[in-house]
Amino acid sequence: MKRYSICATLLTLILGTTLSVSAQNNTLPILDITPSARALAMGSHTVGLSKGMYIYTNPASFFYNSIGNFNVSYTGQLHSSLEGAGRLQYHALGAGYKTGRHAFLAGLRYMGGLEYNLDDGTTLSPGWFTTDLTYAAKIWHGLVTSVGASFIRSKYDTSAMTVGCNASLHYGDQIAWVGRSWDYTVGASVVGVGLPLNYGDDRPKVDIPIRTDIGGEIATDIATDHRLSMAMATQLYVFPTQTQSVSVSGGMEYSFRRLCFVRGGYTHGQNDYRVASAGIGVSYRSFSIDATYHKILIEGGIGALTISIGHSF
Repeated sequence: MKRYSICATLLTLILGTTLSVSAQNNTLPILDITPSARALAMGSHTVGLSKGMYIYTNPASFFYNSIGNFNVSYTGQLHSSLEGAGRLQYHALGAGYKTGRHAFLAGLRYMGGLEYNLDDGTTLSPGWFTTDLTYAAKIWHGLVTSVGASFIRSKYDTSAMTVGCNASLHYGDQIAWVGRSWDYTVGASVVGVGLPLNYGDDRPKVDIPIRTDIGGEIATDIATDHRLSMAMATQLYVFPTQTQSVSVSGGMEYSFRRLCFVRGGYTHGQNDYRVASAGIGVSYRSFSIDATYHKILIEGGIGALTISIGHSF
């Protein structure tokens, strides 16, 4: 397990996330990254009014989006280089199709690029890959539920494969309050319920971290052509046999004519885990592009640039 601990310590500086609480226990950091520049800019939660990457954020938002029945999204994340270990890269591709009250979503994720020279002269080059499938259904009015599965491959000096399941329940609607019309969504999601990883018969099995997000987002027009969105969520990370951590995140988005967007967010968790993020975006008809920079506010923590591109048709 020493090799996992070395790599996890490096990932703590790069990613933060649950690793700051239990670096030696999490060998699947790919599940901790939010593959949406918009969601990442607003606190890295998955329960807001998503505008793409529905399979990894809020599948219910796919039904709320009136543009087309198909969506394709790509997210790339480039981290600052880490001396002696290279540069971590992350790529995600998502697609979805909806018909009536049903939606079918699929996605691929890859994370890798680090190289760490060990004392015995060997090189550790960890990498992670997932294939993801999700089904979402509009049960009643704005109430949407989803279930999905992820087929996960994790590689250190040896490889392991497992299956993780996820589920979510969201409700979205529009209300009138203080003379304004408000769009909102509230919901909860659970990701990472699955079998432990087995890196070899001579090594202990490693549990998948389970992440639960609870929260929502509300948006209103504050003036002609000007719109404000606010999001708040809490995240609970649980390692089935070891430890857990809690974080709270929030963010805001200002948009002009729903074409140009400016965003900011902040996350605070246990063990002085803090992340600040800021982003911008442009949306024109069925196309959107968003960019976010986030910074891990721990000693030695570094930042990353995330770009998301989406198209609905």
